[in-house]
Amino acid sequence: ETGMGKEFYNRYETARDIFNRAEKVLTDCSIKSLCFEADDQELKKTENTQPALYTVSYAVFRVLMESGYTGAVFAGHSLGEYTAITALRYIDFEDGLRVVRKRGILMRDCDPDGKGGMAAILGLQKDVVQEVCDQIQDVSPANFNSPAQIVISGLKEKVKEAMSKLQSLGAKRTIMLNVGGPFHSSFMKDAAGEMEKELAAVTWKKGDGKIISNATFPLYLNSMPFPLFHPSMVFMSSGFSTEET
Repeated sequence: ETGMGKEFYNRYETARDIFNRAEKVLTDCSIKSLCFEADDQELKKTENTQPALYTVSYAVFRVLMESGYTGAVFAGHSLGEYTAITALRYIDFEDGLRVVRKRGILMRDCDPDGKGGMAAILGLQKDVVQEVCDQIQDVSPANFNSPAQIVISGLKEKVKEAMSKLQSLGAKRTIMLNVGGPFHSSFMKDAAGEMEKELAAVTWKKGDGKIISNATFPLYLNSMPFPLFHPSMVFMSSGFSTEET
């Protein structure tokens, strides 16, 4: 929302440094303007959401580290995985920012007319959600957030049809999400090839700690080479529910 990260920016020099570094990286947009001044509709655009969230989350992380907090194992959900690998120095902040901006543009271009959407389904098992999606088509499970919460993604009309069907089957709640597209679905597949090129151009380092892959769930220690960081995550389902881990 408008003003995201501004309190940290005003209060902590470390956060200001991260935002100032971000301003020098992207030539086609201003991170400060996006985070502090843009309205919700502008921030909802995934090409803006992704670099804004990445910058704010990394700035918060750096402030926490300076305050004495540490982590034994790192992980991130979808876009958050880029913050996690940056936090552990697998890639530089500047490289990560360029990549997530490009990721947002590629994902936007997969749904230029804004026909896609996502919804959270609460209180149903994943096999029930999967079966309904298979019956309707053009909608699929996208994020397995927990055994009790699954996000579906696809064409908005199909997502709404699935929501209605799942409610009739006993879902506790179904919530249409305020997102900019049908992320983690087959509609994003065209972005994967370009993402592979973007990630291949990044300098990958040894890293400073343990990280769990959001795509395949193994634990890596000081080594998460590019081939294991799936560019296909833009259309693969993701999550850290107990069933997956």
